[in-house]
Amino acid sequence: MKVLLAADFSSVHSRRYIELISTAGCEVILLEKGGRPQISGELARRYHRWPRAGESILRYFAGRRLAEKIGSALVEIQLKLLLMRIKPDICHVQWIDDKARVLTRICVCPVILTAWGTDIRMCEFPSCDPLLRRRKSEAISKAALLIADSNDIIDIATALAQKPILTALIPLGIDTKVFKPDLQEERRSWRKELAIPQTATVALSPRLFRARYGHHTIVSAFAHAAAKGQCDAYLVLKRFDDDDPRYLNEVTAFIARLGIEDRVRILDELPYQKLPGYYAMGDFAINFPDYDAFPVTFMECFACELPVLTKELPAYDSFASRPYLRFTDAPTQKALERAIFTMLSGCHSMKGQMAEARSFACANFDETVVARSLSQAYQSIVDQ
Repeated sequence: MKVLLAADFSSVHSRRYIELISTAGCEVILLEKGGRPQISGELARRYHRWPRAGESILRYFAGRRLAEKIGSALVEIQLKLLLMRIKPDICHVQWIDDKARVLTRICVCPVILTAWGTDIRMCEFPSCDPLLRRRKSEAISKAALLIADSNDIIDIATALAQKPILTALIPLGIDTKVFKPDLQEERRSWRKELAIPQTATVALSPRLFRARYGHHTIVSAFAHAAAKGQCDAYLVLKRFDDDDPRYLNEVTAFIARLGIEDRVRILDELPYQKLPGYYAMGDFAINFPDYDAFPVTFMECFACELPVLTKELPAYDSFASRPYLRFTDAPTQKALERAIFTMLSGCHSMKGQMAEARSFACANFDETVVARSLSQAYQSIVDQ
């Protein structure tokens, strides 16, 4: 089966989908709309850039509105020619945006959309542009299948489509042979490099470094919990996809005001292959976003047998994962502070529960399991 994967391959999640599709036994052709090319080697020969509209030149001669119409038509013509040449069996679009709307309109093959969460959830915000909401609705309603990694995202997408749609709950998946527990050498090495005592209790804040992931709340709650417990505790944050440098500066200044600079480490963005060692360094992870889909971070923590302390959100009911998460008793900083205080002294007692979490991750989130689910989804659409 030949799959045209349309995505922004500057994202590690999109690049992971290349591996999943290949593991599913399909030939993958890449169509990128977004950042700079991230593809090399064998795949580079099957790599295509999204067509250029030439609107900047057209506006000079035709004005903005007419330039947009002509530019859109030119893009569609180029895409149709590309599709005629490639002849894919499936077109799979990552992230529901304008490329999803265009491809669902012009493709002769079935189009499958993967919703990542924010791309759908933003339509619930009062600030969402009505035109953007309408375009997402149009794309979802015309798709052959919508894939998401949480039930609540599927519910939102279905409401947007304003009609029944075919959906599938499929996670991103991880390599559970790479993400594994008991990486003692990596644990010692990371702590030595960051000047953290080997006997200290280390909390990790591993999510995207953006305001909506609540790092400022985590820092404050940690500071108060650690002071109350008078224990040897450290917090390690990880810069990842920090698209707002001001937020990093704000958090850094906040840490200084709290007087806990010696207890907090902020790492630069890590290569994917170093993440298992990062998890090995910690004793538990903290997750406190404003809203969320089902994060791949949970899958990685489960596979590494790292306890996760989290706010309770609707997306976390997906995949029957609740028994393997430790929830705060309320969505507040005070509740998080109480829970961190408990975890600082009690996370080591969760070893048995986390061994079960790893078994759960291997059975449900391993990339071979996910690739099989993806292959079955593809085949069911092609057979229709």
